[in-house]
Amino acid sequence: MYMLVKEYGYHLESSNFQKDGMQSIPVPELLNNDLSVESMRELLDRNALQV
Repeated sequence: MYMLVKEYGYHLESSNFQKDGMQSIPVPELLNNDLSVESMRELLDRNALQV
C-alpha cells in the first residue's frame, strides 16, 4: 500500500497519507477496510478526480 500511494505522490505524515492540494487519506481507515491493490488504486484515482 505504501509503495502504491508513493506512486501517486503521497507521503506519510503522522497517521495520514498527504499530498499537496489533495484530501488526506487516514491510514487506520485503510487498514481496517483491508483494501486490495486494485481497490486502493481506484480510491486514489477517484480522489484525484475530486480536485
